[in-house]
Amino acid sequence: MSHAHTLIRNAAVTALTGLTTTASRVYGNRIYALADANLPGLRVYLNDERVEGNVALQTRTVQLVVECCTKANSSLDTTCDTMQNEVEKALAPGLTVTGKLIRPILVASRYDAEEGSTPVGIKRVFFEIDFHPMPATPDCLT
Repeated sequence: MSHAHTLIRNAAVTALTGLTTTASRVYGNRIYALADANLPGLRVYLNDERVEGNVALQTRTVQLVVECCTKANSSLDTTCDTMQNEVEKALAPGLTVTGKLIRPILVASRYDAEEGSTPVGIKRVFFEIDFHPMPATPDCLT
């Protein structure tokens, strides 16, 4: 079975696929190239993780990052805000991973930009997710 991080990321990608603004343009990868055909789109990945507890029971808190990416134009901020609204609503019911419900909690958002063949505006939306894997089996949540 895959590591809990992969399972959580895949569950988030599934929950975010089919939103009004981004449709199927949801990529479970932090470095997915953003050409015109991929915009507006979402990049979904996990970042920092904190681990607390002992060898018998751990609480892990991982940061889920959803990047709302769109063409840099005069409606950039509005489009990014709309995308964040859709993302928050889609994640509000939580994610089911190996039969367990986990709830992403919104903690921050930040605007950025990315240069390339297509200038892209990005709004990074940060969530924290607490989960409890068995230390010897990081692919299984309790």
